[in-house]
Amino acid sequence: MRAGEIFSCHNAVRSSVCLLLVAALCLVMIPAATRSPASAGALGPGKATFELASIFPRQVISPRTGGTVTWFPLDVRNINGGGSLKTVRASAVCDQPGFTVKLIGSYYKPDGPDGVASGWVGVCASPSVPDGTDCWIKVTGKRGSELHRVWLKVTALASKPLLERSSGDMLFGKGYKEPETRVFVGAPLQWNFNASNLGAAEDTYKLGYTADFPCDVKFSSPGGEAASVNVRGLTRNYLYPANVSVTAEVTPKATLPKNSPGTVNITLGPGAYSGETSTVSLKVVDPGMLYCANDLDGPRPSAHQLMGGESTSFVFHVTNLESAPIDVGLSFSGGAPGWEVGLDTAAMSDIEPTETRQAVLSVKAPVGAPPGERLELAVSAASSSGDGETVRVAAEVTATRNIYFWSVDSMEPEYMYLNRSGTGPGSEGDWLMPNHHDFLSQAANFTDARSFLPTATDMNHTNALAGTYTGTSGVYLVGGTVRGFTEHDEPMNALNSMDLMKYGPEGKPIERIYEVAERETGGKSVTGFWSNKNWLTELECQRTVEIKGHSESWPYFYPPPRKYVAGDPVTDSDPWDPMSGPFSMDLYSDVTREIIIPTLLGQFNFLLGFGFFTIPVSLVFGLGPGSHSEDRHLARSVFRSIAEEDPDVAYINVADLDNTGHFTGSSWNPEEWDTRGTETATDDINKYSPWMKRDECLDIAREEDVLFGEFLDLLKARGVYDNSIIVVLSDHGMENVKDQDNGYELLDLRKILSRHGFVYNEDYREAGGAGSVIWCADPAKTAQIEQVLEQYVVDDPELGEVRPMVVINRQEMKDGADFGEMGTVLPGELYSEYWINNPGGPEGHIWADLFVFPQYRYNICTHGQVLAGGFNPVGITLGNIPDTVQMGFPSFHGGLSTGRIPLVFKAPMGYPGYAPGTESAKPVRIGDLAPTVYQIMGWPAPDCVDGTPL
Repeated sequence: MRAGEIFSCHNAVRSSVCLLLVAALCLVMIPAATRSPASAGALGPGKATFELASIFPRQVISPRTGGTVTWFPLDVRNINGGGSLKTVRASAVCDQPGFTVKLIGSYYKPDGPDGVASGWVGVCASPSVPDGTDCWIKVTGKRGSELHRVWLKVTALASKPLLERSSGDMLFGKGYKEPETRVFVGAPLQWNFNASNLGAAEDTYKLGYTADFPCDVKFSSPGGEAASVNVRGLTRNYLYPANVSVTAEVTPKATLPKNSPGTVNITLGPGAYSGETSTVSLKVVDPGMLYCANDLDGPRPSAHQLMGGESTSFVFHVTNLESAPIDVGLSFSGGAPGWEVGLDTAAMSDIEPTETRQAVLSVKAPVGAPPGERLELAVSAASSSGDGETVRVAAEVTATRNIYFWSVDSMEPEYMYLNRSGTGPGSEGDWLMPNHHDFLSQAANFTDARSFLPTATDMNHTNALAGTYTGTSGVYLVGGTVRGFTEHDEPMNALNSMDLMKYGPEGKPIERIYEVAERETGGKSVTGFWSNKNWLTELECQRTVEIKGHSESWPYFYPPPRKYVAGDPVTDSDPWDPMSGPFSMDLYSDVTREIIIPTLLGQFNFLLGFGFFTIPVSLVFGLGPGSHSEDRHLARSVFRSIAEEDPDVAYINVADLDNTGHFTGSSWNPEEWDTRGTETATDDINKYSPWMKRDECLDIAREEDVLFGEFLDLLKARGVYDNSIIVVLSDHGMENVKDQDNGYELLDLRKILSRHGFVYNEDYREAGGAGSVIWCADPAKTAQIEQVLEQYVVDDPELGEVRPMVVINRQEMKDGADFGEMGTVLPGELYSEYWINNPGGPEGHIWADLFVFPQYRYNICTHGQVLAGGFNPVGITLGNIPDTVQMGFPSFHGGLSTGRIPLVFKAPMGYPGYAPGTESAKPVRIGDLAPTVYQIMGWPAPDCVDGTPL
C-alpha cells in the first residue's frame, strides 16, 4: 500500500470515531432490555484472568467502489475474579497485503472482577485489493505473561449475487416456498424469489433464464416488469442482506412430454461489479389430461401391494388443458376373478380450463389370494372435445404386512391420561385424547418407555427406524453438525446427513426399516416419511424413501399450507385465548446493544429486529407455514398419499406439539400450574416461568388426537388395520424450564467456565442445542472442565443448593453411567466408535468430548453462533446473529429428565404376542422398535441394531 493511501485510510478511521461515539452514546441512553446474567460458583482450576471478544467479528467491505474502511468493537473482559486492577495491553496484526489495522486504544483496564473495557479495531484496505480477498486480523491481549486472542475477519467483496426461492414478505407473503417441481395445467406458473447481494456495494443484476423446453419467462419486481434488479450490499455488523423480491412467471410454449419434467434455470447476474451468476433450477411437469402417481408408464410405476381381503386405491387427476369447458367420461378395463374393482365417478361435467378434479379407483383383493397374483387395469378418460388418454395401474397380492409409525413429536405419555380440560386425571368418556386412549385397548402399552440421549429429534427418529443407540446412528446434534474448526476458530458447520450414520470401526452405513424392507421385498415396497420439521424429512429421505412430505413438499394437486396461529388449531373451541409472548422472552443478553442499536442504525431488518419485542411467537410460526405447517396440513397430505400411492412402510411425525410447545410450554403436568380458581386453562400460571401458556399444547393435543382418529379410520376402511403393525411413539418428552424472571438462574456454560479461568476457543469449544456439547483437545483440561460443571452449584428457591448439570465424558459414553434417580446412560448409548476414532473430514464430523445435560428443570442457554446455523429443536435460523446473544427456550428437552415417551405397539391380528389391551411396565427403549418389527415380519435384523424385541 502506498504511503498516501495509508494516510488517507487512517484519516478515514479517525473520521469514523464520531459515528462510534454516537453508537456508544446510544448504548448509554437506551436502557438494556435484558435479564441479568447469573452469578458463577466458586473459582475453579483455570488460569486465565481475562478474555477478548468482539460482538461483530465479521465485516464485508468494497475497496473497488471506495468502501475501504471498517471497524470492529472489541471487549476486554475480566474473568475468574483475577486481574481486576491490572491493565491489558492489546495489539492487532494482519498478514494480508493491502490491509492496515489500527487498534483504537492499546491499553484496557476492565473495572472489577467482571468488568469490561471496550475499544475499536479499525481496518483499512487499498482500493487495489482484489475482490474475494479475506483478511484475518489477530487481536491479542497481554496481562503479565498471560496472552489471549480473538480473530476478526474482513472480506473484500463488492458484489456477489444470490438467488433463492422465497416465501415472501413475513406479513403479506404466502409464507411458503413454492415447490421446486410443479404441474402445468394451462395457467402460467409463478415462483417467488429473493435476490440478494452478498457483497458490500450496491449492484444491478440481470435476470435471465435457460430452459430445455420452449417456454416464456417473465420477471417482475415491486416496480413492475423487470429485466434486472438493483440490490444493496450487506449491512454492517449483522451482514443482513437487503433482499429484493422477484417473481418469475413460466409458461410453456409447446406441449411437454407427459410426466417428463422440463427444467428451467432462473439466473441472477452478472452485475456491474460481479461477473458471477446465481442459479435456481425449477421443474415443470405436464400431467396430461389424466394423471396417476403410480402410472405404470410414468416415473414411479409401482404396483400397489396388498394382502388378500385388503383394499387399495388409485387417485386419478382429470385436468382440462383446453381453452373452453369440457365434459369428461371415465371408464376402466381389465379385471380378474374374485377381485373387486370400482371407479367412484363415470362422468365429469363442465370442467373449466386449468381446473382439476379427482376420481378414485378402488381395488379389493380376493380373500385367500396367493402372493404374487397380480391385477392390471386401464383407466381411460375421453373428453367432449375428442381428446382421450389411458393410464395403466397394477395391484399385486403380497404376504408382507404394512408398517405404520405415528410419532407425535415431544409428546409426554401423560397427555393420554388427562381429562378433556387437561387439568387432571381423565376417566371414561372424559379424555383429552380419546382416540389415543381407545387405541390403548387395541394394542400393547409399554408404560416405561424411553428414548436415547440426547432426548431430541434427529437421532431418535432414526433410532426408532434403525434400532440403534445414538452413538451407533452417528448423529448427536439437531438440524446440523460441526465438521471441525479452522485455525481462525471458525466452526465448519454442515447439515446432518445420512453419510454421518456410520457404525463400528469400519464405518458401515446403518440400515433402517426402509432399507431392510426394500431388500426383503425385492424392491417392491413403497416407503414414505412425513414431518412438518422440514429438515428432518430431508434427512431421512436421503436414502431409499420414495414419498417425501413436509411443510414445503406435498403431493401434486394438493393445497399449500395456510397461515395460522400456533396453538389455535381448527378444532380449538376457544381460538381467542391469549397469545404467547414475543420472541424476546427467549433472549437473555444485552439486546439493546445486540439488536436494538443495530436495527436503529439500519444494520438489521426493522420488522425482524423490533418484531422480537412485539410479535407473539405463535404468530411468527403461523405466518411462516412453509417452515412449520400445521399438523392438519401434514397429516392430510399423508392421508392423500395413502389413498394415492399406498405406502407399505410409513413414518408420520406430527410436530406441532414440539414446534409450539418450545415457546408456549408443555401442559402435561397439572402439578406445576396454578388454575387461579377458574375452570378454563387459558389464564393458568406456571410456577417456573411467567411465559408459559397452558392452553396451547392442550389444544394441539386435542387436534392431534382427531387426526390420529382419522388415520385409524382410513386404515380400517382400507381393510389394512388388522393385518398391519401400527406404532404410536414420540422422540422425547418436554419440560418447562426455570426462568430468570421467576428468580431462577440461567446456565451459561461459557460464563461459568470463563469465571473458572477457561477461555472459549482457546481451551474448549461449545455448542448448545439438545443440552450442550463440549469439544476439548487437551484431556487434562477436559477433566477440569467436567469437574467445574459437575460441581457447579445453584441456590434453588425451592430445593436449596443443587448441582444442576450432568456431564458425560467419553469413558462414560462407552461404559455407561448411573446417575441414580436422575437416570442411566447405557454402555455405548452416546459412544460412536467410528467418529471418535475418525474425526472430521469433508463428509464427517467431530464427536463431542463432553455431553452436558441440565437437571432440576434448569435452562442451558444457546449462543448466537448456534442459532445462526439453525442447530436447534425447531430449525430456527437467525442469520448472522452475534455469538454473544444468549437464547433459552422456555420449554425444552435433551437430557435425562425428558426421555419418557409413549410407546404403544399393535401387532397384526393373530400374532402370538403384544395382546390388545395389555400393559407392560418393563423398561424398554425406542431402539427396541425396529428389532420387534423385524421379528414379526420374519426379516433378519441388520448388524447395526442395538435394541431387542419388546
